[in-house]
Amino acid sequence: MLLPEFTLYVDEGEESRRVEELLQRAKLRYRRVVVGEELLGWLLLEYGAKPPVLVAGDRVLHGPEIERLASGSNGVGTESERALRLLRRRGCF
Repeated sequence: MLLPEFTLYVDEGEESRRVEELLQRAKLRYRRVVVGEELLGWLLLEYGAKPPVLVAGDRVLHGPEIERLASGSNGVGTESERALRLLRRRGCF
């Protein structure tokens, strides 16, 4: 089984819930990491942001960027193809 190409760091906040719903509607598979107090400092140090944070390869997207990415999905093609198209459209590659 292949691992998802995306890692989404979330907390219990409304923005994280909204981003997850959008990614699920866009049919993108991702690994979900819940960020509690013990991981928040690491996340800020590593990626420079609080949740939600989506990591795709060497690209890091934050809340509004993730929402724009997910809202551009048209659902055509494999999951990886959709993700690559979305990231390219957003200027990530």
